[in-house]
Amino acid sequence: MNSPICVSKICVTNRKHTASFRIASLLLAILPLWLLLAAANMTAHAQPAKSFGPISVPASSVIFDPDNVLTAAELAALTTNGGIQPLPAVKAMSFSAASGQFFEISATGLVSFDGVESNGPDGNGSPSSNIFSLKSISGYEGPVFPLVGVFTNGHPSGSPPADYSFSGFTEPATFSPQLNQVFFIGDGLTGTNSNSGAPQLFIVPANATELWLGFADAVDFSGPVGAYGDNVGSLNVSGTLYQGSSSLDADLFLRVIPSTTTVHQGDVLTYAFPVWNLGPGDADQEVLITQVPPGTTFDYIRISGTPGLGTCTTPPYGETGQIICHENASMAPNTTWTVRLTVKVTASSVTLITEDAATLADTLDPDLSNNTATVSITVQ
Repeated sequence: MNSPICVSKICVTNRKHTASFRIASLLLAILPLWLLLAAANMTAHAQPAKSFGPISVPASSVIFDPDNVLTAAELAALTTNGGIQPLPAVKAMSFSAASGQFFEISATGLVSFDGVESNGPDGNGSPSSNIFSLKSISGYEGPVFPLVGVFTNGHPSGSPPADYSFSGFTEPATFSPQLNQVFFIGDGLTGTNSNSGAPQLFIVPANATELWLGFADAVDFSGPVGAYGDNVGSLNVSGTLYQGSSSLDADLFLRVIPSTTTVHQGDVLTYAFPVWNLGPGDADQEVLITQVPPGTTFDYIRISGTPGLGTCTTPPYGETGQIICHENASMAPNTTWTVRLTVKVTASSVTLITEDAATLADTLDPDLSNNTATVSITVQ
C-alpha cells in the first residue's frame, strides 16, 4: 500500500495513476502555510490579465452595431417610434486572438426599455426575447433586456451565426459564444437574481480580438431589431481577461464562495467551491483540497457537477480537520465541478474565519495561479 505524502497536515495518498505523485509534489508548492499563493513557480506559466472599466453602457447601445456595422441612417432608424437616438455598441476591450482566454465581467446600475429605470443588469426576469439577426450579427434568444455582449474580429462581415439560445431560467457557470454571436452577460453572476451567485466565465472564441457590449431590443422583444427610442439609464461594467494555455493541457480555475458574509456564533455556513476546466484539454482525476476552517466544525458536504460527482474524505460530524475530494472522472473543457461544504460557526464575535482551498488534476495545468482561492468572514 502506498504511503501518504503530507504537507502542512494535509495528506494525499498516491493513486493508481503515476501522475498522482506529481499532484502531491505540486501540493508542496501551493499548500505551505495553508495554500497561500507565494511560490514563484506557481506564476511562471501565468500570463498577465488585462482589465477594463468601469465603463458606461447606455441602455440605448445597440449590440447589433459593433465597429459601425450599421450606417448612421440604419442606426437612427432603430428608434422605431422616435425618441432617444440609438448608440452603437460599446467597445469594452481589444486583445490578441488566442486559445484558452476567458472573461469575468461585472455590471451594476439600472436601465429600462419603457422610460423608467427599474431593471438591473439581468433584465426584467422574463425569458421571452426572440430577436432577429441583423447583417453579420446573430439574433438574440433569452431574458428580456439584460446586458449582452458580442465577440468580433475586426469589422464583422458575412452571414450571421445561429442564435445563442439561452432560456434564462438558470444561469450556467460558463458561456461559450461564437464569433459575431450575441450572448447574455447580465450582472456576470450565476444567480437569477441580481448580485447573487458565483462569477460566470465567458469563454472567448479563439479568433476573437474585440469584446462589445450593449442591449438587444425589438418591438415586444420579438422580430426585427428596433424600439431603442425609449431606452433609458446605463450600466457600469468592468471585466478582466484571463489568458490560459493554447496546448492540450487543462487549466483549472477555482473560487471559494460563502453562502453569506454575515454570520454569528451558532450559525450554519456553506462554502461553495466551483472548479472550472478552462481547457483546452480534458482534466483527469481532479482533486480539491480544503479544510474545516478554524472557528467552525464540520456539518456535511455535497458534490455536484457535470462529471461523475466524486468522493470526499472528511472529519467526523462536529469535528475539524482536512477535507480531500476526488472527482474520479474526466472533466471536459468548459464544464464545472462543485463541492459544497457546510460548517457550524463556533467562534465568538469579531473572530476572523478564513477558508482556503486548492485544486489539481492528473492532467498538466499550465497556470497554477488560479488553482487556489481564499475567503475571510468576520463573526458578528
